[in-house]
Amino acid sequence: MEEQNLNNAGGMNQSPPSDNTVQTISQTIENPSNSASAQVKYAGFWIRFAASFVDGVIVFLMSIPLIILAFFSMGGEVENSFSVNILSLMISWGYHILMTDKYQATLGKRFVGIKVVKEDLGRASLGNLILRETAGKLLSQLIFFIGYIVVAFTSRKRALHDIIGGTVVVFDDNNIKSRNLLIGIIASIVGFFVILFFIFISITLVSLQSAREKALEKAEEGQQQYQTQEMSVEEN
Repeated sequence: MEEQNLNNAGGMNQSPPSDNTVQTISQTIENPSNSASAQVKYAGFWIRFAASFVDGVIVFLMSIPLIILAFFSMGGEVENSFSVNILSLMISWGYHILMTDKYQATLGKRFVGIKVVKEDLGRASLGNLILRETAGKLLSQLIFFIGYIVVAFTSRKRALHDIIGGTVVVFDDNNIKSRNLLIGIIASIVGFFVILFFIFISITLVSLQSAREKALEKAEEGQQQYQTQEMSVEEN
């Protein structure tokens, strides 16, 4: 009797699971990505702005050889050269698309520890990235860059080009671990191009000085010829 009473007492203490608990367990089993997506931290406006700034500096440094080439081939009219602007845009597109396709992030994004993924948090395809980086970002830049500003107001912190490309930008702890290496790489690249830039400036200054000296020599020769002609006219 005592053993039966103990069994009855134990059975009374164990209440059956509620319907909500069963439903939650079944949803977790059927959709294991739910728990992962709940832990995702989306990258906001300012962290993405910092990454874009770093990428902008890198793309500019990558374009310096092009600018140097254009300077000597187009007589210094680099600012008004349509072909240089198109090539610079192609360099930017190529950098962002290839880096994101291979590493899920550009150097700027890896520096701040964020990456680009699909809406379902899977790896973004090359098609997604091409659409995002070309047509998507061109549209984001229209009307005072409002497509970038909407990051601060959307639920998953998506820019217009994210919506067009079907992507989101999230934090990635694995990228943060490699930050010191990236700092070294970026510092090396910046140092190399800074040296290249000063070499370009030095060559340009020397060329301008040489051209100025030649112009002065021609002016002096012209003045001497003019004076000689005047003297010959006076003698006649």
